[in-house]
Amino acid sequence: MSTDSEIEQYGLAAIYLRKPERERTEAQSAPFDAKTAVFVVDMDEMYLTGKLIKKEGGKAPVETEGEKASMMAEELKKEQDTSSHLERMKKNLEVTVKDLQHRLDEAENLAMKGGSSSEQNKFNFSQY
Repeated sequence: MSTDSEIEQYGLAAIYLRKPERERTEAQSAPFDAKTAVFVVDMDEMYLTGKLIKKEGGKAPVETEGEKASMMAEELKKEQDTSSHLERMKKNLEVTVKDLQHRLDEAENLAMKGGSSSEQNKFNFSQY
C-alpha cells in the first residue's frame, strides 16, 4: 500500500491499514500479463483492476476482481450514439421552431395590414 512513514499518520489505525507480509509477497510475485491486464473506471472506486476476456470489434468485455462483468466500450458507444441522436433532434426542433416563428410573424403582419381576403388566401398553412 504505502510506506510505513506514510501510514504512521493514521496513528493506531495504521496496523489495520497495513497489508500482511504474506499478502504483500503474493501480490509482488503474481505474474503480470500486459496483454490482458487492464484498469477500468468505476463509480464507487476510482479504478478497478480487471482482466480482458476477449476483443471483438468495438466490444471489450472486462472481468474485474470484484466479479463484475462489464462491456465498457459498448456502454460508451451507446451513450455516444444516444447523445448524438438527441443533439440532431434538438437541432431539427430548433429549425422547426424558427420556421414556425417566421411564418407566425408573416401572418401577424398580414393581419395588421388588414390585407384583402385574396392576399390572406395566398398564405397557406397546410404545409405543416
